[in-house]
Amino acid sequence: MTELTKKDVLIRQNGVVYTRPQVVESILDLAGYTTDKQLFRYRVLEPAAGQGDFVVAVIRRLLVSCENQEVDVSHEWGNLTRAITAVEISRGSCVILRRKIADLLCEKGWSAEDIERLVSSWVVHADFLLDSIDLKFDFIVGNPPYVRQENIEHHKLLEYRRRFKTFFDRADLYIPFFEKSLDLLNPDGVLAFICNDRWMKNRYGGPLRKMISADFHLKNVVGVNGNSVFQEAVIAYPAITVIQNCSPKATNYSEMSFDSVADSMTRGETSESDASVKLTPGDSPWLFNSRKLRKILERYERAFQPIENVRCKVGIGVATGADKVYISEFNNVDIEPDRLLPLVMTSDIKGGRIEWKRRYVLNPFDEFGNLIHLEHYPNFAKYIAQHEDVIRSRNVAKRNPLKWYRTIDKIHQSLQFVPKLLIPDIKGSPQVTLDTGEFYPHHNLYFVTTAEWDIRALQAVLSSTVCRFVIKLYSTKMRGGYLRFQAQYLRRLRLPMWVSVEEGVKRELRQAAIDQDEDRADRAVQRLFGFSASDWSLLSDYSS
Repeated sequence: MTELTKKDVLIRQNGVVYTRPQVVESILDLAGYTTDKQLFRYRVLEPAAGQGDFVVAVIRRLLVSCENQEVDVSHEWGNLTRAITAVEISRGSCVILRRKIADLLCEKGWSAEDIERLVSSWVVHADFLLDSIDLKFDFIVGNPPYVRQENIEHHKLLEYRRRFKTFFDRADLYIPFFEKSLDLLNPDGVLAFICNDRWMKNRYGGPLRKMISADFHLKNVVGVNGNSVFQEAVIAYPAITVIQNCSPKATNYSEMSFDSVADSMTRGETSESDASVKLTPGDSPWLFNSRKLRKILERYERAFQPIENVRCKVGIGVATGADKVYISEFNNVDIEPDRLLPLVMTSDIKGGRIEWKRRYVLNPFDEFGNLIHLEHYPNFAKYIAQHEDVIRSRNVAKRNPLKWYRTIDKIHQSLQFVPKLLIPDIKGSPQVTLDTGEFYPHHNLYFVTTAEWDIRALQAVLSSTVCRFVIKLYSTKMRGGYLRFQAQYLRRLRLPMWVSVEEGVKRELRQAAIDQDEDRADRAVQRLFGFSASDWSLLSDYSS
């Protein structure tokens, strides 16, 4: 992510990322909101209008359409006042938006009275998710807000969860924006949003995927990897999603440039890079790769069991909510020694080995996973009291005031002594490092333990081209081509039972991991899963 200005940070905290004008125009084209239509007869909703990126473009098209159709606006006031609904939660943004609309209409020669009537009809200051909207719409367009749950007021979060079935797990705020907007579509109406594409593959997007695949036609998905579509830098790639309120049909997917995508898709054309996919009803991740790659994945998943079904476990290290308090360097805090666990972080991993920087995590849990009593640990209690304001300000402390000094995640100190494979999250390829049982992992590290597989052999599999192939298919891509090696994606990996693996393959896998020989590991992994030469060539090319 590029360095952000103070203004950018304030914008990002409120979930607002402004969209470039040329991108807005492409989205309106893809939605079908074009000036050759009698646009005054259609109703458009922008549920998070901001300062008018979409609304102003919609109004310009509406005015051109009226001119082209030689519309007598005095006879169409009813249609015109209902033609646009722009909802915005920020009062300040509403003021700016109203001024922009007024200036635009004034330039076109509209009277002050008519401008006031239209502006007051079109712009609504409200919380879209909580406001009652009685109209249905032919087009719903925009860039819904990207707000994490921890940044939502608690009472609102509870109400959003009560109202929206798709607001699931760790879903961001744009998810219920999709749900409510889809519910407001007229038959054959079209929704066209640009936003983060994580929901198409990750866990929290499951209920929304299920809703769309069952009841709507996902017409177009335009991946915009590598294109700058927002006016600020964002770390995750977005996608344009065009959804129609009609029976499900095949989806066109593309990663072309905006101009060529809008041009080709509005003409009903596709290119060789497009993928036409018929979605399977349900909450499964949406994969828009070539049919050949999807077939390879299907055969792999049919033949082998999920990694956690063969006595392996995927987990993530501890999140404290206040690392500056709970993480100590060089054991430089005066607390009871058994309250300190040696902590390994991503920055400790170099070249497949752990170069520990002597950091410790303060552990408020006993060996059974129960929160300790502070009176039993006076030094720990004194240290925690010195930082009580910071610790109590965390959401986990507010939700559990009697357990205010706990870390966000429970610490199971026995994990320190278990051999485990450590995998940093955001990387271009899997970086799998063996911890023989010396450290407790930090939350920026995922770990895999095994009760049956040889851990060195497992390291070779997790470091291989097959792991990258599966993660690349299921993971959302980040800026710079990085992938997310999160637990939800690692659990998609498949393995045979260890007892069923040929002895020669076992030996090759173990030795490849010890030698850090990627080519040798890949040859053994190809044998392990029985990939044909042609399939291996395809998945290798895709994974490179």
